[in-house]
Amino acid sequence: IRDFSTVNLNFGYSVGNRIICKTAEIIKSCVAKKDKLYHLGGDKFALLVIGADKKCMEEIAKRIQKRLSEGVVIGNHSIPIFLRIGIAATPEDCSDPSILHELGMSALNFGRGNRAITKFEPWMEKLSKTRLMLESVIHNAINRESFELYYQPIVIFQAVVLHSVKR
Repeated sequence: IRDFSTVNLNFGYSVGNRIICKTAEIIKSCVAKKDKLYHLGGDKFALLVIGADKKCMEEIAKRIQKRLSEGVVIGNHSIPIFLRIGIAATPEDCSDPSILHELGMSALNFGRGNRAITKFEPWMEKLSKTRLMLESVIHNAINRESFELYYQPIVIFQAVVLHSVKR
């Protein structure tokens, strides 16, 4: 759920908890009874859609987003809920169903905008691992004080004065 912390800050955690429950009810109403919805904690859910390919899952995701954007009614308030959704499928993306969640989260991390629906692509996992490795290398270099800072003077020759220093 996008910007869910704003809901908690403005309406309180008890309202936030009720919104989580109502959101789950709405998601369940948009899918078949055989499909399974899991609350992963906080503002995250996982939906296991049985026997669907990515195109079908994208249609389900659009249906869920449309319904939630109409608002979740809590007391006197109708609060629109916006989701970012990551989609992964077996056997399209992997042969091991136990890693579907991981691939879906990878797709989710590449989604942009309030209503992003992002289907997993193999390059996403590779780029995520590369970023993590690069971040680790940079942190290690900082801890070892391996970086040096050099200044490049910017001189205006007509005035023969030092104008500024570029970092």
